[in-house]
Amino acid sequence: MKSNHTIGIDIGSSTIKMVITETTAENTSTILHTIESPSHGMRNGYIVDQERAEESFERFMRKAEKEYKEKISYAKFSLGGIGLSSQYVRTSIDILRKDNEVTEKNV
Repeated sequence: MKSNHTIGIDIGSSTIKMVITETTAENTSTILHTIESPSHGMRNGYIVDQERAEESFERFMRKAEKEYKEKISYAKFSLGGIGLSSQYVRTSIDILRKDNEVTEKNV
């Protein structure tokens, strides 16, 4: 895989998608290629049939490497589903020392 290429893979309940981008010297990205293939063994973001999910992902990777014409050894993944979530938390603490130094007692 070329060092200035970034590969992103999205594994969904109905399709697996990949985008391959190239980062230029000016730090901009250009989409070089996109690939899409049906996924199996997934429902609502959950793996319901591991064997079928593995087979569809392996088939997808073979197709992707054939189209990309290089072995893919590194990629960024996106997985979704109702069981995954994120939460933004903001908090504050009172600093008891007059010099405003944060110590172990504050954490």
